[in-house]
Amino acid sequence: DGKFLAAYTGNDVYLEDMVLKLKNKLEEVGAIDEKVVEEHDGANQRFEFLSKESEDLSKTLTSLEDLVKNLEKEISIKYKTTLAEMSHIFGGYFRLIFGGGKASLAEAASRNQISNIKSQKDSEDILDEEETSGVEIKLDLPNKKVKNLGTLSGGERTLTSIALLFALASMRKPPVMVLDEIDAPLDETNTQKFVRLVKELSRDTQFIIITHNRETMRGADALYGVSMKDGISHLLSLRLQSV
Repeated sequence: DGKFLAAYTGNDVYLEDMVLKLKNKLEEVGAIDEKVVEEHDGANQRFEFLSKESEDLSKTLTSLEDLVKNLEKEISIKYKTTLAEMSHIFGGYFRLIFGGGKASLAEAASRNQISNIKSQKDSEDILDEEETSGVEIKLDLPNKKVKNLGTLSGGERTLTSIALLFALASMRKPPVMVLDEIDAPLDETNTQKFVRLVKELSRDTQFIIITHNRETMRGADALYGVSMKDGISHLLSLRLQSV
């Protein structure tokens, strides 16, 4: 090394000093530890593995976000279509039960929409309001100035609920429906309407009705009850079709 460095002229002395200093530093560092190399290789492999995993997760996340957007769009379209169909059927049952009038279903306005209508200036209040979802019932009784459920009598609310319930049953046709004292607030005339509707729907659905209403019992195909005799309960059944 000394002979090689001596061949330089000019700045050779400066270069020789730099080389000596670098050699001294290398000697101070010492030989490269094989374990350090192994740790570096292992860390590098781990980094490459995690980088690939991160890339795969990013792609999966993007794919899932697209899937969620498509599902939300499909659900929204299906919801609006079903709600429109349901509203039409509900209106038909409502007119049939009340002998006129009209009723419909609509998507309830969110609190944000209501706040925005009341005051578009107060943006902070709008942001603080939480979104709500649901279905609003709009109705118009014949010969009455009634526009919402809050002003209906108990019997009218029951009839409206029955119209909505039967609209659902006619759309989905469940195999069995259990109604518990649903006819309790009804008078004789309205109970007869209720029984007629049950008979129509019973072609596809079996109805089990818990009731004390004689008109409902009179229209049933079979009666089941409990009788007390000598302190002992007895189950009774009666097939009205065979009577």
